[in-house]
Amino acid sequence: MRAFLMLSAIEREDDNINRQFQKNALLFIRLEISGKINLCG
Repeated sequence: MRAFLMLSAIEREDDNINRQFQKNALLFIRLEISGKINLCG
């Protein structure tokens, strides 16, 4: 039981890291796009 709880806690931590990574990636892509628009415009 304890091992299962630890595993689920680790998975939750992974989810948080993945979500943070996706947010950063989306933010970076948005910055890239806005930068290109500014360069072109």
